[in-house]
This record gives sequence, structure tokens and C-alpha cells, in this order.
Amino acid sequence: MGRTRSPPIRSARPRCRLRLQGLPARSARRDSDRIDRCFREHRDPGPRTSRRIRHQASPRHASPAPIGSPDRRASTRDPSRHRRTLPALQRTSRADGSPTPTRRYFRCARPPPATHPKCHRPGSLRHDPIANMRLLLVGAFPYPHNQGSQIYFQEQAIALRSLGAEISLLTYGEANSGGHPEAKARSAQYWRALDGFDHHRSPKWTAPTTTRAGPSWSKPLADLGLAMTLRDAIASHSGDDAFDAILTHNAEATLTALHVLDRPRPPILYCAHTLLGQELSAYLRGPKTNSFIDKHNLVDSAGRIANLLNRLGGGIDDWMARRVDGWIALTHSAECVMRQDETRPGAQIPPAVPDPMVHPGRLEPDAIARSQHLEPNGFLLYSGNLDGYQELDILCEAAAQLASRPSGHRMPLVIASHSDRSVVGWSDSMPGVEFRRVESVAEMQALLASARASLLLRRTGGGFPIKLVNSLAAGTPVIAFREREWGLEHEVNSLIGSPLRPVESLVAAIERIKGDDLLARRLALGARQLYLARHQPEPGAKQLLALIGRLTQSKARG
Repeated sequence: MGRTRSPPIRSARPRCRLRLQGLPARSARRDSDRIDRCFREHRDPGPRTSRRIRHQASPRHASPAPIGSPDRRASTRDPSRHRRTLPALQRTSRADGSPTPTRRYFRCARPPPATHPKCHRPGSLRHDPIANMRLLLVGAFPYPHNQGSQIYFQEQAIALRSLGAEISLLTYGEANSGGHPEAKARSAQYWRALDGFDHHRSPKWTAPTTTRAGPSWSKPLADLGLAMTLRDAIASHSGDDAFDAILTHNAEATLTALHVLDRPRPPILYCAHTLLGQELSAYLRGPKTNSFIDKHNLVDSAGRIANLLNRLGGGIDDWMARRVDGWIALTHSAECVMRQDETRPGAQIPPAVPDPMVHPGRLEPDAIARSQHLEPNGFLLYSGNLDGYQELDILCEAAAQLASRPSGHRMPLVIASHSDRSVVGWSDSMPGVEFRRVESVAEMQALLASARASLLLRRTGGGFPIKLVNSLAAGTPVIAFREREWGLEHEVNSLIGSPLRPVESLVAAIERIKGDDLLARRLALGARQLYLARHQPEPGAKQLLALIGRLTQSKARG
């Protein structure tokens, strides 16, 4: 049976029809301009009422007169032309009072997009489909925690949520020895990391027994629990409630997602915190510091085992770069590895932290330094993790050389940590270095802001120390061994030592910044400017959302 067509809708003008019959051809379905013309020229709401098209009242659009009323305005349309003109009273005039030439329009004038009631304002995120995404952030670590990976994970989630995305978190469960409940309950930072997030944790019986970075015997069981929780989370969010993308942090989370989730699945975007090809062998180091520095090789090799670990880690990096749907690199070397497959969208986005200068919970740096029995601006601070990956043996040998010099004033070398156990494990093997324990992230940030300089001893590429971002945000100069890798510039915002001569170059940099106040102030200003240019949360989150938008669009086309 054929379709019945409704009678044509007639306008107020005689012998004139609007092409708005039932089920018109596809090319003739956009007739809003014809309806607007009928209303503007004849004050005729009939077609709008019949088609249930709502008309927005405004000062330019008065209430229409009834059909057949003498108040109905005559049409200004020239029958001999297809163009339309405005009535004479609506034409603008020049300054001398003479009317301007008649304006001709091919389409009816409409309010600009910025003021149209159905159009969003430029930059508005309420109607932006990219900002309304549902994202699942998967981290292969306990959360929340004060280590760098967890801080990066936390700030990324908060920044994405502030731009309108709906964020869910999935991490390891908490270990039985993972901190004091009373201290966590009093910590504003702890609740800031969890406030407003749907947090999925793996079962407690699979939680790792240690929060130390690097391989451990409890990690395989923790990864099994992560896989079980990830599969359940994806299965419970399907249809309209499905996640638009999965952001995996660390290689363990990425490998778990690639092996556990069957297609079709949400696209996986890998946040490469580091490169396994350069990281695995570094964990052979430990608190014993008598034979770890190899002055003739950039990467410390401990024989065939280290070389085997490097090749194994590099193979895993290459495999993940070819399997994931997209990626984020924190450093230049990680970007080079991930770009080997040009079909996978990705970008280098440096990590970001909130500005401590405007943070409401900011502590007074000088008061915190004195509470730790330190002179403000009179000590050098290392505030990172305490593991072999950080190459703390370089600091140990540098401290021994500085102690043997006959200089009158020695600037203390201080290591600050949140863990009593780590301090005890390392303090006995590092004479000449002072250790301090801090209670919270805010106290660590204040201590970092009061230091003369921040020490970054890691020579291994691939990763980006979050303590470096904290130092730049606090306006504290940096002494490091990587320049382009981390976006630093020698003698502008940092002092860069030689990776081939780490101890000698570190001692020289310490002596230089200790005796030159003008240099220290100039580097502090450059560090703060670098933070404002590269490491604020909002620009990085916008770049990440744009990348996820491209990823989901390419996934939909594929």
C-alpha cells in the first residue's frame, strides 16, 4: 500500500504553497527558512502550529495577527525577484538621515549563533560531546597514594572532570600495611583524591603487600585482581552507559586490558609513565651503593641479566605501541617509541599539578623548613621515591666528595620522604646525607618551596618525575641530568649535569648554585615560568580530551 500524503499546508498568501507535505523528499526536508519567511512577511503562525515548530518570542517578533485580519502586514517580497528585502521602516539610515540602499538577503536574517537560544556559547562544554564523555582510568597501583604515578593519575582525573567528563577509577585494592587510617581520615589530600569519583578496587586478598615501585612477588596476584575487576566494570557498563574510552596507566594496566577485554570494547589509550626497556634493569640497584655507578656507560649494566631485562622491556614497549588504540607520552624518548605505528593517534602531554601558589591548603615554606631544623633557602632537597631507579648512589658519592673539601660552609643535602621504613633502609648506607620525614603532600610542597634547589638524580629516560613538576610549580631551581627529555633549559630554569660524569658534574652544580645568589634567583624565576607554560592542568586536559575525541571518531569509522 502506498503512503497517504497529508494535504498541503497553505500560507496566507493566495496561490502560494509551502512544500511541507507529509514525508517529503530528503532534499526538501529542511524548510525552516520557508517557515521563517512566512512568519516574518505575513505574521502567519499557521505552518508553525501545524508542524509543531516552536517559535521563540523576541522584540523583533511581535505576536502574529490572525489570518484575514486587516492588521496583517503586506508582503515586502518583490514578485519579480526571488530575493527578499526588509520593510522600509526597518532599514537603517546614514548619519545625514538619508536611507541606506536596500539590503538584499538570500536567506532570512537570524540571530547570531552566540545569542541564539538553541546554540551553545563559544567554548561552552555543556553541549560539547567530547566533554560529556564517560572515561575509565585504570591504574596498576594502590590509590590514593603520595607517589608520583598516583599523583599524576589523580590530577589527570580531577582535570578531566573539571572539563565536564564523567570519570571512573579502577586501581589495586589497599594493602593491609598501607598507611594509618587515622592519618588518612585527617588528610584533606586523601579525600580530594576520592571526592566525586566512582572508584573500583580489586579484592583485598589480591592487594600488593608493598607500595614500592618496581617488580615484586605480589604484583602477579595484584594484576589478576585488577583483571577480574576490570572485566566486571566493563560488563556492568554497556549500551548507553558504556565507557567511551579506557585510559590505562603503567604497562601492567595496559597489558591487562589488552588481554582481558574482548572486542568489541572501548578504545584503550595508554598513558606511558615510563619505558620498560630503560626501567627494568634500573631496579637491580638498591641501598648498597658501593658498586652501582658505571662512569663509562649512560645506563648502568650489571651484566647479562641487565641486558636481558632491557631487551625484554623494549620488546614489551614495542608490542604495546602496536596494540593499543592510542597513547600519551610524558617525555620525548617515550614519544619516539610510541610513534613507530603512525596509525595510532597520540601526543606528548607533560604531566600537570595544580598551582601551589593559589592552593587554599598551602603551608608557609619558611615555617615548615624551621620545623624540620633547616634554614630556609639554605639546603638542597631530594623529594622523590627511594628506590634503585632513582640512582641515589650518585648523591651518596657527591656527598662524600663535598664532605672532603676544606670549604667553610657546607649546604646540607637533605632527602625527604613520607615513609619511615624507606628512611631507615637508606640512611645507614648514605653517610653525609640528612633524612627528614614529612607527614603530608602539602608539607612536602612547602619544604620543596623553601629549598635552595631540587635534586633529580635519575639518568634513565622514558619517565617524567612528578617531583620535577612540583619543583617548577614552587619556583625552585632544578639540578638534573636530562634537558630536552624533560623540557628543561640549562642556566635558564635548571643546571644540567653530564650523564657520563654524574658525580663530578653534580658536585660542580651544587658548588655553583650555593655560592651565586643571583643565579639562584634567575633559575627560580625561569622554573616558575616553565611551569606556567607547560604544566598547568587545564591546557593538558583539553589536549587530552581532543585526542580522545579523535580516537573515538576513528574507532567509530573503523
